[in-house]
Parts: sequence; structure tokens; C-alpha cells
Amino acid sequence: MIQILDTTIREGSQAFGVYLSEEDKKRIALTIDQIGIDFIEIGHPSISDESFRTCCEINNLNLNAETVGHARANKKDILSVYKSGCKWVGIFCGLNELSLKYKLNNRRLNDVLDIVCDSILFAKSLGLKVRYTPEDTSRTELSILLDAFEKAKKCGVDRLSIADTVGIYTPEQVAQLVSTLKKKISLPMSIHCHNDRGLALANALSAYKHGVKVIDASVNGLGERAGITSLQELLVVLAKNYQIQKYNLGLITHLTREVSLITGFRPDSLRPIVGKNVFKHSAAIHQLAVKKNPICYSSLEYKEISNF
Repeated sequence: MIQILDTTIREGSQAFGVYLSEEDKKRIALTIDQIGIDFIEIGHPSISDESFRTCCEINNLNLNAETVGHARANKKDILSVYKSGCKWVGIFCGLNELSLKYKLNNRRLNDVLDIVCDSILFAKSLGLKVRYTPEDTSRTELSILLDAFEKAKKCGVDRLSIADTVGIYTPEQVAQLVSTLKKKISLPMSIHCHNDRGLALANALSAYKHGVKVIDASVNGLGERAGITSLQELLVVLAKNYQIQKYNLGLITHLTREVSLITGFRPDSLRPIVGKNVFKHSAAIHQLAVKKNPICYSSLEYKEISNF
């Protein structure tokens, strides 16, 4: 069964010009939890005292969703996630040439793989569930990914994550990669798709079709640059196209408005599901028809996404 990880609080707060206070993040977490989202990524607790305190406060809300803390591949970050009360730690560390040269100061690949393995072992020793993400997966050689994932598996990692960090994948490329990984590495997988080329949702659904069970998303698609997979679009497509009815669609409009007010980022009028024009009609023929039955020119009724 599909599961969704909402990362509005973590990835969304990295959108340009967005600042989320502790109270903002708690409000967002509570509403996301009411929708029935499975995982909530609540931040990177080691980056500041405020971030750590906020992660602790969110964990004290006793959410139904499992919480995930973000961490670099080092003991300090992982220990901070553990102390904040998260059940999961999402460890990220890039392995391609760009990461090794520019982000990791020209470290050798084998040395970085050792660091990743040590980090996973440390997290497991604390009782954390571990997701490992090779940052910029989509620009990392397959042989490197397979080697890294095999080593991570031996260290006890619980889930592997595919990250299209700069949004370059197509659905066909995602399908090929996921199929290959499933044949070689028998571990649960998740996917994190950026929307730089407008394919985040399509890529996420392709991954799901080929065996990925956890999809990352954020409210209004908030995230770095062009953002990531939109939570509201994902929820509706899963319900309408895949008959997955486990999530409360009636809170979508409320959640979208809440996050819009908090962040100042408002979806444009043509944005699927929540744009102000998606239930409006200009052509007279259309207007006459929808007065009799709205679904004449819509696959979704407003009342399905709003309990107001």
C-alpha cells in the first residue's frame, strides 16, 4: 500500500522567501496529521537551537504520523534527531562527482561510503529507523548507487530513497531505475521528486507503479527552486485514478489556505485542484451545463476537497 511523507515543514521551509516559525510548523503538522498522512518530515534539528526545539515540540504533539528528522551523515546530526524524539532519521549524503568535489571537499568515494555506513550503524544503535538518500541520485552512476545501497543494506538501513534533486528525470527513466534497483536490492524505497521540469508528480507516480511505496510531497508543492511533488495533486490522483481512499480529501482546501497564509506563497489561479479558476467556467455552453451538473466539465467537485 502506498504511503506519503509530507515534507512541507522541512523542504517547504527551504523555499525562497519562506520562514516558518515554531507555531507555524506545529499548526501545519496537526492539519497534515488530520488528513492521515503516514510520515511527516519535521526538520533538521541540528542546524539551530530553534530547529531542535521545534522538532521536540512537534514530537510532543503525539501525532499519528511517524516523524522523520533530517540529518547529514555524521553522529552529531543523528544524535540530535534521536534526542528530538523522532522515530526515523533521514540520512543524506551525495556520492556523485559533483558532491564529492564541491560538497565533500574532494573526498574519495570509498571514504564517503564508509562514513555513510558508520552513520547508519550509529543510528541503528540508537534504535532509530533509517532512510538513506544519495543526494542527487538522478546524476549518480548506477554502479555507484548499487554499491552504496548494498552496503547500506548490510548495515541495517530500513529504507532507500531516490532523490531527483535537480528535477531532471522523466517517468521512463524513473521506471527503469526503480525496476533495476528492485531486482538488485530487496529493500523498501521512497522517492523525492523536484519539479524543475514540471514532471515531479508524473515521476512520483511512475515510481509508485514500479514498486516504490513512499512518495515525498509538500503542501502547494513548496520547496527549493520550482518545488517538489504537490501534496494536494498527489492526494487527488491517488483517490481518483488509483482508488486509494485512505486520506481525508475534505481538508485539502483548508490546508492549502492555511499554508498559503503562513508562507505568503499562494498557488496561481491555474494551479490544479486548488487554483481559483479550476471550478470556474467562461464559455456559455459550459456554464449552462455545469448549472445542471458540475461534473459535465469537471472531474472533481469542490465539496470533495473542502469540508466548508
